[in-house]
Parts: sequence; C-alpha cells; structure tokens
Amino acid sequence: MTGEKKYATLLDVNRVVAGVLVERTKPQCLAVLSSFIEGRETTQVDDDDENLPLSDDLSVIVSVLCSKDARKCLPTVRMLLTVIKICSRKQSNQITVHRGTITTLLNHLEAGLTDQDYLGCVEATAALSNYTSNKNISSILITAIPQYNACLKAGNIPLLETSCSALQGLTMQVEAKRGAVEQGTLHILLSLLHLYSDGESDSATLLSILGALHNISTHISSPAVYRETDSIALIVGFLENGNGAVRRAAAGIIQSLSREAESLQTLASFDASLPLTNLLSDPDVATQVASLQALLNMHGSCIEASQNRDAFKSVLACVIASSALRDSYCPQP
Repeated sequence: MTGEKKYATLLDVNRVVAGVLVERTKPQCLAVLSSFIEGRETTQVDDDDENLPLSDDLSVIVSVLCSKDARKCLPTVRMLLTVIKICSRKQSNQITVHRGTITTLLNHLEAGLTDQDYLGCVEATAALSNYTSNKNISSILITAIPQYNACLKAGNIPLLETSCSALQGLTMQVEAKRGAVEQGTLHILLSLLHLYSDGESDSATLLSILGALHNISTHISSPAVYRETDSIALIVGFLENGNGAVRRAAAGIIQSLSREAESLQTLASFDASLPLTNLLSDPDVATQVASLQALLNMHGSCIEASQNRDAFKSVLACVIASSALRDSYCPQP
C-alpha cells in the first residue's frame, strides 16, 4: 500500500528558487515548483496552514521575477506567478503584502500584455484580484486601470474573467469607481456585455462582466454611460434570465441606475417594473432586496409623495412576505 503523496512546501520553493534561472539547476527548481503548484493549486487554503508564508517570505520569488533575465524563460515566470497567486489566497498574506510584490505583479502584467503572454497575465491578474481587499495598496492598483482595460480588450476569455474579478474587488473603492468611469473601463465592459449577451456565451464570462459592472454602476456618472451605449434595455432583459446569479447582478445594477432621474424615464420606457415585480418572489433574498429598492426609486421617490412611498413600501413588503409564506407551504421540487 502506497503512502499519501507529499508535495513541496513554500520553504522548499524558497530553498531552490534562487537557481531557477540557472541552466544547470533549473530541472530541480522546476520540479519543486511543479510539486508545490500541483499540491496547492486546487486545494482550499487554510489561513493557519504552516506551508504558506507571510508575504515577507515571498521576497526570494519577487527578487527572481525582478531579475533582468526573468522574461527570457516565460514558463518559469508563469510558475513563479502561480506560486504568488496561490499564496495570495491566504488572508494573512493579503494583509501583510509588500508594495514591491504588487509592483512586480503589475510589471509582469504589463510585460505579458506586450509579449501577448496571456497565460502569465491570467496568473498575475488572479493574484492582484486577491490583494484588492487591502486598502493600503489600492492607490497602486488604481494606477493599473489602463492595464486592466488592455486585458479586457485582449480577446482572451480567461484573462477577461480574471480581470473582471480584479476590477470588481478594486472598484469597491470610491476612487477606483471614478477611475474606471473616467478611463473608459465602463465603456469597455458595456461593449463586452453586448458582445457576450447572445445567449450562447458561457455564463461564467457573462457573470464576470456583470460583477465588474455592479460596483462601477454606483458611481454618479455611470447612468449616463449606460444611456449613451443603449445598455439599459440589455440590463432589463437580464432580469428574466434563467440564471439566478445573472438576475441578481442585473437587479443590483438597475437599483443603482434608478437613483438618477433621467435613467428612471428610460427604465419606465422599457417597462422594467414588471420583471422587477416578478423578482420580489425570487428565491434569492439579495435579488428581492435590490428589486424592491429599484421599485421604490421608480415609483415612490418624490419627497412630496412620502406617504405614497411608505404605502408602496408596505405593499411590496407584503408581497415578499406572502411569497415566502407560499414557498414554505409549497416548496419547489
């Protein structure tokens, strides 16, 4: 009976990685890197896992990636970026990450776009996506919006999806929302939304785009861009999509758009009230809440009509309550 396979730890990686660009030691280094990646790539990372270091321990890998000869061996660079991506999943690494690590990732993202090394770009953007929760480095990440725009336009689906994920996390910051609107990210995402809304595209791709759009849509200038690009009708159509996650994202975007007077008129012209009302009985609570708020904005937003707004809110609450009661007695098969 054979024992459980043992994989390389990050301590093993740090011991050998300094020689990864030296021809005579490269086979051993690559074997250790492969073992670490194989053992950790598809495994849930435990924050207490002693095999994953604090970000200080990534300095050896970062120094190799910063060497002038690093880009001469792209497969090795990709593996090193994958190691950083794996380590970036750990919360303590996200909190303690050094700015130099982020700068190195951004430099290789830029170089990868230039070389059309999209495999390396995917690893870099996936790592950057994990670090977006750290507000101490958000100022650096915001400067990378032009690179993210280039990733979105590269025509590579995995890169599109990881870039959208990074943008979704980054645009939780107010300054990033503004940067995404001013630097054209919103226009690019809406163009992609039109392209991938044909019903034949993978739902994961569509959801990644909608996820990135959701946070940006809360910026005050966003509704005008939706109107300019004739995108509101498209979002309204997603309210009736068969995928619950798509419906939830669409309801959230419309909730944001419905805060602006001009967009209210556009939403009314596409009869958004009907699908929003239907979503009040959606099995997903977040979808119900977003739909409710959008309907309140559309039909009860006048200060002078505050009594009507309260009455309308009460009616909608009753609709949700009765829907929940119905589902409790008539569970879905």
